[in-house]
Amino acid sequence: MNYNIINPPFSMLFWEMTKKELKGYLSMVVLAILSIASCGQHQQHIAAYNVRDILGLWMLNNKTQVNYPTLEFKTDSTAVFTSRGDTVYRLKYLMQGDSLVLFDVYNVKKVARIIHLDSAKLSFNGLLEEEGEQLYTKVK
Repeated sequence: MNYNIINPPFSMLFWEMTKKELKGYLSMVVLAILSIASCGQHQQHIAAYNVRDILGLWMLNNKTQVNYPTLEFKTDSTAVFTSRGDTVYRLKYLMQGDSLVLFDVYNVKKVARIIHLDSAKLSFNGLLEEEGEQLYTKVK
């Protein structure tokens, strides 16, 4: 058969268009399957710290920071934070996943993300109004 390249028969145009569409649809299906399959693989692991690990008295390693050089967490869900001045902060606390949730005397909620917590070290990323990482060592 002799076809005119400028004006091919309709059946040939339809076949070529269908192959292109089929490739496009197959590409979208494969992409969708890969996206769905990868959802389960990229779940973030959120550490769930035990409230017993935070109990006790903690000292800030940074000796120049004014606020919260000592933190004390008690078994009745109260916390006492000090400052290098004469201020003592009394708060209620609870642990939620990788965060310490604090409530002040007006029941205003503040959340501090715990970077690390074990029997000797505690570190936060932004404790109350402090920015950056704060590293504490357990005293008792």
